[in-house]
Amino acid sequence: MNNYFEQQRVSAAHVMVVGCGALGNEVLKNLVLLGVEHIVAVDFDRVEMGNLSRSVLFSRADAEAHLLKVDVVAERLKAMNPTMDVKTICGDVAYDVGLGLVRRMDVVIGCVDSRWARYCINRLCMRAGIPWVEGGIDGLEGTVLVFMPGENCYACNLG
Repeated sequence: MNNYFEQQRVSAAHVMVVGCGALGNEVLKNLVLLGVEHIVAVDFDRVEMGNLSRSVLFSRADAEAHLLKVDVVAERLKAMNPTMDVKTICGDVAYDVGLGLVRRMDVVIGCVDSRWARYCINRLCMRAGIPWVEGGIDGLEGTVLVFMPGENCYACNLG
């Protein structure tokens, strides 16, 4: 078994990140630093002053101008790697993300804070046959779960 890092595979990966808040900021930044060159960022919200204490990609000027989170992260990620392909969807994962786009992803990373959004990501990914990684923050604790089509399901575990 090889224990080496396959940079070409990472660079060629197509990754969708749903949620560009605190966790999404960290995930997006780390994906770029890792060398991922094809990212789709999804969020419907605008930068607010309250985001600044936990979001490395946002600035005070972004909050004062009420800029869209997806526009700001796209600009900052391109500044980190000008050759990368960053697409954005300013919208809700429940209504504005199509199955055809999800099918072109290698993985979807959920950085959302609602069960409904997680349910919608799960439904899209299971239908598309794409794995997704669910990340969450609760106080000072974090959780990460991986859902693989045909193996496990977020919605199946809901009460």
